[in-house]
Amino acid sequence: MTRPPSIDHLVEKPTRSVRQQVADALREAIVSGVLPPGERLRQEQLCTLFGVSPGPLREAFRQLESEGLIEHFSNRGSFVLDISEEELNQVLIPVRLVLEKEAFKRTAQQLSEEDVFRLDRYITDMETGAATGSIGLINEADHRFHEYVVAASGLRHTLQLWRSVSPRLRVQFARLAPRHERLSEIVDEHRVLLEALRSGKPDAIDSALELHISQSARDLLNRQSGPRIDATGGAK
Repeated sequence: MTRPPSIDHLVEKPTRSVRQQVADALREAIVSGVLPPGERLRQEQLCTLFGVSPGPLREAFRQLESEGLIEHFSNRGSFVLDISEEELNQVLIPVRLVLEKEAFKRTAQQLSEEDVFRLDRYITDMETGAATGSIGLINEADHRFHEYVVAASGLRHTLQLWRSVSPRLRVQFARLAPRHERLSEIVDEHRVLLEALRSGKPDAIDSALELHISQSARDLLNRQSGPRIDATGGAK
């Protein structure tokens, strides 16, 4: 199968508008837990913080609302949404699994050494995050890893659908990651994913994705309270 000439335009961010800059900053604050579920987004404070007028901020709110990260209530304002276990198990995980199985297998058919280099670099970033106890760094590198593979498949509509559920999955990642006994478990799962990609074997890819996306999430949800992660990524 012929590889698309370039996938950079699907991964790298173009020059961003004011609205997009505000939306990106708020999204990162939500997915990292800086803005927790139920937090009210106060327009005047945020306009001052970002140095913008109400117009771009309202546009950013609408974008985040379409992504399922916030909700606006008449006469009350906008609030950060929570993610239920039911939504995660019945919608987000199954949808992501279907999309990534198809995309990963397509990418495996045309995997280049440049792809392997890029993906390995994201795993190295995860290792750094695990070593320093930085869940935010792991979350970002995890997102980049999966987005790169889905984009490399050349399946444009699959990428669009994947990006539509990705923000809410990143929110859940930030909440579940501390429940790992070792943050390095996340790194190990991505090493298995990369090896499955390099093998080109559909069964290996399916198994690696099911372990990483589905089984790990169920295991972590079953842990009522996660262990405290120390600076080396180990549990205390």
